[in-house]
Amino acid sequence: MAEAVAEQAPSEVLLIDNVDSFTYNIADLLHRVLGRPPVLMGHDHPADAAELRRFAAIVVGPGPGRPQVATDMGLSDLALSQREVPVLGVCLGHQGMAHRAGEQVVEMALPRHGIVSEVAHGGTGLFVGVPSPVRVVRYHSLEVAEPLVSSLQVTARALDDGSVMALAEPGAPRWGVQFHPESVLSGHGERIIANFLDLAGVPRSGVGSGGTGEGMVAVGDALGPHDLRPGGERRRLTVRTARLPGPVDAPALHEALLGDAAGSVWLDASDGRGWSLLVDSRGPLAQELTHRVGEHPPLLDRLDELLGRWQLVGEDPSTPFGWRPGVVGYWGYELKAETGGSAAHRSRWPDAWFVLADRGVVVDHEDGDVWALWLEDAAVADEQRRWVGTVRDAAAAARPGPVATALAVPVSPAPTPAAPTHAAPTPAAPTPAAPSTARQDQDRGASLVTARHDEQAYTRLVRRAQQEIARGESYEVCLTTSCAVTGAGLDERELYLALREASPVPRGAWLRSAGLSVLSGSPERFVSVRDGVVEARPIKGTRPRGATPDEDVALADDLATAVKDRAENLMIVDLLRNDLHRVCRTGSVHVPEIFAVESYATVHQLVSTVRGELAPGMTPTDVLRACFPGGSMTGAPKVRTMEILDALEGAARGVYSGAIGWVGANGSMDTSIVIRTLTWSDGDVTFGVGGAVTALSDPAQEYAETQDKAQAMLRAVGRAAQSG
Repeated sequence: MAEAVAEQAPSEVLLIDNVDSFTYNIADLLHRVLGRPPVLMGHDHPADAAELRRFAAIVVGPGPGRPQVATDMGLSDLALSQREVPVLGVCLGHQGMAHRAGEQVVEMALPRHGIVSEVAHGGTGLFVGVPSPVRVVRYHSLEVAEPLVSSLQVTARALDDGSVMALAEPGAPRWGVQFHPESVLSGHGERIIANFLDLAGVPRSGVGSGGTGEGMVAVGDALGPHDLRPGGERRRLTVRTARLPGPVDAPALHEALLGDAAGSVWLDASDGRGWSLLVDSRGPLAQELTHRVGEHPPLLDRLDELLGRWQLVGEDPSTPFGWRPGVVGYWGYELKAETGGSAAHRSRWPDAWFVLADRGVVVDHEDGDVWALWLEDAAVADEQRRWVGTVRDAAAAARPGPVATALAVPVSPAPTPAAPTHAAPTPAAPTPAAPSTARQDQDRGASLVTARHDEQAYTRLVRRAQQEIARGESYEVCLTTSCAVTGAGLDERELYLALREASPVPRGAWLRSAGLSVLSGSPERFVSVRDGVVEARPIKGTRPRGATPDEDVALADDLATAVKDRAENLMIVDLLRNDLHRVCRTGSVHVPEIFAVESYATVHQLVSTVRGELAPGMTPTDVLRACFPGGSMTGAPKVRTMEILDALEGAARGVYSGAIGWVGANGSMDTSIVIRTLTWSDGDVTFGVGGAVTALSDPAQEYAETQDKAQAMLRAVGRAAQSG
């Protein structure tokens, strides 16, 4: 007689994703506390009660929308209505728990998004071993109204406004928290999650060491390792370098090397720090790629195919820069249709343009030297080495003073320091209070510009965005508008040189393609990958430079301490943590710097840094799949907020709000966010400006912020118009 086999108790934990931009932060927190990854299901997954019973516990995650709207809740409603499996509701999940119990969930008088509050509790249930009060981060426009009419008990309350922060149901295994225990600034999140798992009777196996990219058990469309990889044999190409003495005048070198190139890119550290890159599409292995959403396979798949053609060998790690041959160009904002957004508008420009660059010239601004870097095999070696001779001559001609003797080609690079980081520039001298050339240029530029929205129209859009926030549809809406200069016949070279003079930045760029040039003065890193480390440096929060030193310091201090600006920045930090958790090892994503003030020629900016270790099997294009478009240009939650922006703005953003940069065939990458950027075509120019709208925003101040951000572009337009 066969022995009866005892049914094993469930041990898996289900996390329901309500299309939020913080879900993967919760997944990482669960993974670390539980010691194994949770199962992730979207709220639109067609599960039934029997399927839910196979889990030991369920976490109903946060999300946009209302608990009263069935399409906002989906599977979350079923999870909250069943009684067998223990449930923790977070934010929207907490509100859904209250709604199903018969409580009123109402709009708050003042929504709380990115706000740190102290929360008092009794030290029981979820809060055993948690100090009271505990500091937590809140993201909510709705709250549970009091007095309660059901058996639910309030177990925690915010000290600043008295809002209900946690609920428990006596005699039933269900709990809810209105705050976000997974936020980077929430205290004791691991303890709260551990308490829930203990209350639910879920066995834990210690701290996890896998990654959401390698270990997340996903159901639906959650991101896992990207399986599409090019087939066939890759062409083995040797990486060669030659180091040529400097310093050089960067614009002169650009003119000598790329002045007659139809397709070229200059990634320009115009602040004189780090390094700059010059490439074109004339190499023997080079080509250009133009992309339109809906007309080709997804762009990132196309880039995978291009990059997969080459296998780089013989790399020298001592070079003081990270660039290696691969693709260089721009990703336009409307590519969001291929990374989770919708194709609401069509840009007049290509949605992406790239050079597959087999060679390039790097200017090291730390010591002034010039590096030629190229790929070769027997078939192209002679042509590539002739090109290096051209670089040698151009660098010699671009050096000030006596021409130094050029080095033989090829050479082995001498030992150099480690690659410099893009540190914030030394604050520039504030603009004088008296009229100046810069002021005149700005006034001249403003007189040529036609804005899509005047002040009245833009502030009306700000208020509409705030209505969406009040309804719980978004936490932060990064609203933008655009400006155009037509008929002025501006020269693109004069325009770019004026831009780099008006606003020196670490991430400037000048890209030239057929029919379109992109002239960027961006200070903001989007995402980079080097040696398996992913980094993002979001900017949110802006103040103009002061007219006097004292005023300048006061403005910087105000930015550093302003609740609204810190809340804006925190929301994007948490959003980027979420995006990186999709492709990084569990427990590796961290924030080494938060709310740092960096000063540029025209503005002070609030900047944070987010880093993580890339999970096995993940590539730079997977990072872009997870992160594009940058959250600092959308707001959060990203998907719902992009839909709101499509409706409010009513037009394509084009290149603006996308990214500029490169992906190397060796798995390295660096990109910038496309802000402070002009597009040029036959003398006509457009540029975008915008800012983050929150519940705390003042519409008039939001419009004034767009004017502050436009200063560098207006000065450049005015100066180019005068020179023309």
